[in-house]
Amino acid sequence: LSEEGFADMSYGQSVSQAVQEFEERLLHPRLARVLGDDPGDPLFAGYDLITREWRGDIRPLLSVYLYNVEPAPSRSPVGQDDIRTLRRLLVARIHAYVERVDRFVSQLEAAAESKIAWLRLILGIALLLTLALVVLTMRNVRSDVVRPLRDLLLIAERARRGDFSARVRHTGEDELGRLGHAFNVMAEDLSKIYADLESRVRGKTADLERRNRSLELLYHTITQLTSRPASDAAYTVLLKRIEGVLGLGPSILCIAEGAQGGAHQFATTARRDQAGTFLCSETTCADC
Repeated sequence: LSEEGFADMSYGQSVSQAVQEFEERLLHPRLARVLGDDPGDPLFAGYDLITREWRGDIRPLLSVYLYNVEPAPSRSPVGQDDIRTLRRLLVARIHAYVERVDRFVSQLEAAAESKIAWLRLILGIALLLTLALVVLTMRNVRSDVVRPLRDLLLIAERARRGDFSARVRHTGEDELGRLGHAFNVMAEDLSKIYADLESRVRGKTADLERRNRSLELLYHTITQLTSRPASDAAYTVLLKRIEGVLGLGPSILCIAEGAQGGAHQFATTARRDQAGTFLCSETTCADC
């Protein structure tokens, strides 16, 4: 709008191009989308004010000014005083308008910085929540997966070595808990089966030992009775050996001497009970 531009034929075109570029930026749809359409928003109110002022005041003045300063052979020239007056009015209005635009831009920058600050705060909170979620997940994995698996492996190793007394501690409602419960039931059943087998083995072993002792006793008895004459000492030794093998005692051996003969007794303890009565008759073995 300086006076040096009056003699330049491209002055009007340059100003028109600048006005068009400013208007395109001012009325750009992206800016309208950012500001929204809430009348109570200060940014929307400021933007509405500068757009209405541009359309209703600044733009018409610029059109009048460009119309008068642009040379055209079809219209009569305007006086220089009128152009200067119009220029001073336009410059004053533009300066005031530029200040309002600057204030709006400052408000827009402040709003953008506030949104960026909120965005940073939200991102920071989201990061902290993510870290907390990761830590909580790792802790849950350690307590609900790693430890139960480690415990299950240790119990399985003990069961492999034949120790069925250990039990899995984690028996919840999840998959590992149900697996631990099933393993405990299996260990209990195997423990009962092994205990029953061990009992049977012990019984069979004791039975075999008794049979061996009985055969050995029978062998020694026959050998002793057939290899030398029978005597009281021999019968007493045999009686004590029988007591040791059968786990009985004390005992009395009564031998009948013929159909009409008397009874011959051998005892590893007294022949009388606590009342003094003979346990066996001295004449017959039928009373023993």
